[in-house]
Amino acid sequence: MLNQYHYQQEGMGSGEMTNCRKIAVANQKGGVGKTTTTLNLGAALAKAGRKVLVIDGDPQGSLTAWLGFNGAVGGREIGRVLSGMIPFSEAIRETNEDNLWAVPTNHAIVQVEQSLTVSENWERLLKRKMEQSPLSYDYILFDCPAAFSSLLTNYLTASDEVIIPVQTEIMALNSTVKFLEKLAQIRRDLNPSLKICGILPVMYDGRTRHSHEILKKMREAPNLKQYVFSSVIRKNVRLTEAPSRFIPILKASPSSYGSIDYLRLAAELIAQEPGGKPKAENLLKEVPASKLVDDEKILAGVELETEEEEISAELPAMRGIDE
Repeated sequence: MLNQYHYQQEGMGSGEMTNCRKIAVANQKGGVGKTTTTLNLGAALAKAGRKVLVIDGDPQGSLTAWLGFNGAVGGREIGRVLSGMIPFSEAIRETNEDNLWAVPTNHAIVQVEQSLTVSENWERLLKRKMEQSPLSYDYILFDCPAAFSSLLTNYLTASDEVIIPVQTEIMALNSTVKFLEKLAQIRRDLNPSLKICGILPVMYDGRTRHSHEILKKMREAPNLKQYVFSSVIRKNVRLTEAPSRFIPILKASPSSYGSIDYLRLAAELIAQEPGGKPKAENLLKEVPASKLVDDEKILAGVELETEEEEISAELPAMRGIDE
């Protein structure tokens, strides 16, 4: 489906990656699982031993809240980087997950966004800030806002690739075509190296004919099929519970479909790395084959089972938010 991503490699046969994949998780439609994908894909890649940095680029701050940083961001956040108050490296925070770091945000980024376009060459501001800091990550994932704004323009310009989460619903599919046109404009005017990493079907419910038909259409549409991931993120109650526990789905519910689907997505990315296929297979070796999405069944019109789960009755208290 997708071209292999090329890495520069160190000499002496070390096989260590010296290039970092910078991926924007973006779609101009809200509520399509951008934050859910950014964090859980990041955690799955980290589980596979990759060093991952996730960046909360959305003024809503959902990723920041999910990681439990709200109320403790202080001056180390993406807005102060963009305003020139701190270097990018100073905004990076450790998380409670191995191999996973984060750059949080807070409400002040709204004011930064409003003043951003007065800067010279503002579209590449974040790219310059990142280039000025020593970074040693295998993956950097940007959680992007829905609105096509100066912030989103900066994230797309600082990225090499884009993952586009798309609900398996007709309105979401239609808006994706419009978003692809916007990406073509960014590629033409600002970032010629920007590539589509993949279109990610999310919130798939195999019990509904509509969800099944839209996924099949995505798989077969001439202008989309070459971009659609093999991985599918199924609708899963555990995914909606995980943010209240301040942990990724891989910890909140390791055996859930949500956890398995993001592990498969991570494996799909890792398989694109030079020599990455055995590592990708190793990541999935403990996952029962019966729990993986079967593409042949989708294309044959066979509905897939979606977990029926009740929300836990007792959830931990929410932490404080920024003042």
